Amino acid sequence: MTDLEERVEEIEARAAESELLGNLSMEEEARIYNRRLAVELKEYALKLRGQMESVGKEPKPGA
Repeated sequence: MTDLEERVEEIEARAAESELLGNLSMEEEARIYNRRLAVELKEYALKLRGQMESVGKEPKPGA
């Protein structure tokens, strides 16, 4: 696995954590912040995956 693939996975994990925090937070401001952060992180990870595909560095399934 390349460094970029690892970075994308880290970003996706942070997005999942933020989404969970957004769903569980008692305070409205924290919910909104974490949900927005999750969306931004997911979009960024998707963009990076697209860049990897365009240069032929698509991660292998199950890797």
